[in-house]
Amino acid sequence: MDLVVAAVIAAGLVGGLVNALLVDNTFGKEKTGSGGWALAIVTNMVFGAVAAFLSWAASGPLSSYPIFGPPPAGAPAPVSTFTYSALAAAIVVGIGSPRWISNEVDKKLLTTAASKAADKPAHPATAQNMLSARPAEVKRLADAMPA
Repeated sequence: MDLVVAAVIAAGLVGGLVNALLVDNTFGKEKTGSGGWALAIVTNMVFGAVAAFLSWAASGPLSSYPIFGPPPAGAPAPVSTFTYSALAAAIVVGIGSPRWISNEVDKKLLTTAASKAADKPAHPATAQNMLSARPAEVKRLADAMPA
């Protein structure tokens, strides 16, 4: 059973790594240096691993088996397996859960950028650049707008 738990957590770590490579923020700090990248990767991987484990624990083959105390009388011995569907689910949950948090951070970056840009004179070139920029870049562009 410990090997199965480790496999679920590892799959969640992989999912978190995939998400870290897809997002444009480090949970509040733009990826401007190696420290930001490391923080983004570690944070996404931890969130992915925790989410994958919780998902597996809530719906996996041992979800109704007691952790403490004796099993119900006549209950069969637990069989813990790690299937391809469990692997896929753990990776998808590992990608999706930190992605949800990343989207919330992106929303905060964009809200801050919009507020800063609205407080400055119109700058059509910057507005055009913002249309195709990722959230951290939009914030950087808004910060750099002339007053």
